Amino acid sequence: MGEVTMPRLSDTMSEGTVGRWLKKVGDQIAVGDIIAEIETDKATMELEAFEAGVLQQILIPEGQTVPIGQLIAIIGDSAVPVAAASAPTPVPTAAPAPEPAAAPTPAPAPAPVTTAAAPGGGDENGRIKASPVARRLAEELGIDLRQVVGTGPGGRIIKENVEEFAARRGTAAPAAAPAPA
Repeated sequence: MGEVTMPRLSDTMSEGTVGRWLKKVGDQIAVGDIIAEIETDKATMELEAFEAGVLQQILIPEGQTVPIGQLIAIIGDSAVPVAAASAPTPVPTAAPAPEPAAAPTPAPAPAPVTTAAAPGGGDENGRIKASPVARRLAEELGIDLRQVVGTGPGGRIIKENVEEFAARRGTAAPAAAPAPA
């Protein structure tokens, strides 16, 4: 039985977010198959299978962030899923995610690209430079990234910038109403 854990994709990475599962439970997996997309604070990377078999269980749903080394899926020899009791229970970090057995939902459309230059994270073409995690967090909190000043490399907006902006604005949780002006 093969355990798939959250990989360390960079020297500065301490946690990763399962962006999207490209394989589903019951799919045959070969060594080298891309099974998921992992989002770090800097980029979205593909997770490659190091063992062949059948994807028996997905333990971490899409959108959930976990530390490096945490078990995220199980690849086994047969199509029979491993008992859920043998796997650790994932701890939700934000809003509850849909059950892995639910019908797949289409990925949300990327944030629209604006033509006006952004004060902190924009480039000369008006494109907002932000990490995938920062984009997702801003979307959950209802924050317009054009208002956030980026402190990452080249003025890139990072997760900490969005969290700081949300704290100043008084946004405590996703879908919270903005504070009156």
